[in-house]
Amino acid sequence: WRGERLIMTWIENIFLGFYPWSLAFHLISVISWMAGLLYLPRVFVYHVENRDEGEVSPGFPTHGKKALSGSNDGVIIEWDIETGKPKEYFEGHESGISDLKYIPDTKKIISSSLDKTVKIWQEDDCRLSNVHTMNKYDCSVNCISWAPSEFGMILIAGLSSGKVVVMTLNNQTNQWDQTSIDAHDSSVNAISIFKSKKVSPKTEQT
Repeated sequence: WRGERLIMTWIENIFLGFYPWSLAFHLISVISWMAGLLYLPRVFVYHVENRDEGEVSPGFPTHGKKALSGSNDGVIIEWDIETGKPKEYFEGHESGISDLKYIPDTKKIISSSLDKTVKIWQEDDCRLSNVHTMNKYDCSVNCISWAPSEFGMILIAGLSSGKVVVMTLNNQTNQWDQTSIDAHDSSVNAISIFKSKKVSPKTEQT
């Protein structure tokens, strides 16, 4: 009998020592299970909303597959948005890049720089090649914009001197005709071309 009591006491001590841990593990399991059930609808909604956008990498929106950025070192970087990693580096400007625009219809990219130039790049086989550089202006080029395709090949640039330069491609000579406009008394920091819609005045009927 004494041996049996020792065994029972030993088992009881083990059980009493293990019980709090077992209870804690059970509670954590139940809470985790309930949290998972509550989170499943959110995961479902997320995947339904993003089912056409592919895999999403943290911090990188999926508005397209590639993006371009320019910095003060005059380098243009092409990024893979889905992975968030740079794909190509393109050098051409001698100073910081102030603006970049991509024209999907022509697969052209225009860049302006503090080096007083505007460059037109052509995308071929996933690479950029500089196809044209506008003559250097007397000051830095702060911003650029490309006209809608129905207007033809028209490009405008805003200069730090306050001037706006309109550049139109002459199809006969394949050269860019430029017109300078004294638009502002200070630096032009933003510019855009848009198609205006004519509004006919309403006539009152009596």
